[in-house]
Amino acid sequence: EFTTWSIPGAASLFGTTIDQAGTVWLSQFSDPEVYRFTVASGELCTYTVGTSGGSDYIVVDSSDVWLGDWIGNSVRRLEGDSGVLTSWALPTSPGGYSPRPEGLAVAGERHVWWADSDRHHLARLEPDESRLTAYRLPWGSQPRMVTVSGERLWYTEDARGSVGRLDLAQASGSSQTIVSETTTLTPTCAQISPDATGMLTTTTGTAQW
Repeated sequence: EFTTWSIPGAASLFGTTIDQAGTVWLSQFSDPEVYRFTVASGELCTYTVGTSGGSDYIVVDSSDVWLGDWIGNSVRRLEGDSGVLTSWALPTSPGGYSPRPEGLAVAGERHVWWADSDRHHLARLEPDESRLTAYRLPWGSQPRMVTVSGERLWYTEDARGSVGRLDLAQASGSSQTIVSETTTLTPTCAQISPDATGMLTTTTGTAQW
């Protein structure tokens, strides 16, 4: 069985994740709204994160929601319990390339990792220290998604059709302290109802080899 809900005002829904309480979080690709949807009650709460940001990638760590804002050139953390939003501004590279945080993952001591296809590197933010570490990949690399497993960071490259592995115990990155800003957001909440439900039809058969 499937069920769909229309999200009022959403023009570019993209990212989705679920927190430890089972609440669904949604982000938009090119607009600054982030949505918290409680399925059981039908409550939809809207947070406006910045003025022009778009977070195509979203990941949850406990009740904290992390956003990769490729328009606002930042990585953001929205604390779901309190509405506190912390934003870390990402520096532009010497060549003038703007940051594009994609494929976020949280691992280790609640550090957040991401890929940056435009600047050909992988990055880690240690939020407690506001320390950003970048790991430069060979020129032409375009990493998109990352997964952390122990002391190894796996990443994919769609342009090359390849998967790569960074050994963190041996890798040498470039670190710097970056600026963060904190504000508290007050969401706007409303009730929404399902607009469609139904059953999916499946077809089975014998594969021919």
